This record gives sequence, structure tokens and C-alpha cells, in this order.
Amino acid sequence: MPGSAKIWPAHLKNVVRTLGARTRKTILVVGMGDVILRTLELPMMHLSEMREALRLNTGKFFHQDVSQFTFDCRPFPPNPG
Repeated sequence: MPGSAKIWPAHLKNVVRTLGARTRKTILVVGMGDVILRTLELPMMHLSEMREALRLNTGKFFHQDVSQFTFDCRPFPPNPG
């Protein structure tokens, strides 16, 4: 994904700040067997609306039991051109 290397550090800084952590160093470990990444094309909406749409329509996006899943969203800016 173009530009994703610039987006993720800012997103992770925001997560750490939201959690109230007071650190400048963060290590993120995600096991590949524990991650499902879906790219969705949705109309423009606020992040809270995007999360709600995902929560209410999990069966449309994930064809498996998602009762133990934790979801989050991150909008990416549109590609120029």
C-alpha cells in the first residue's frame, strides 16, 4: 500500500496516547496466525460510523465465527490520480 509506512507510525502513536501510556518506545507484536486484514471500499464516513458499520455487518465481511474477534478500522487517504 503506497504511503502505509507513513500512516502506521502516526496511528500507533495515537493508540498509545489514547491508552494513556507515557512512553516513547513501543513494541507491537502481532502473530501472523492471529491476524485477519480486510481492505474494504466504503463511502466516506466518520471513523466511529465505520467501526459501527463493521460491528453490525461482520457476517458480510468475515465468513467465520467472529465472536472472539477484536475489530478496528483505519481509513487510508485516497490514491491521487
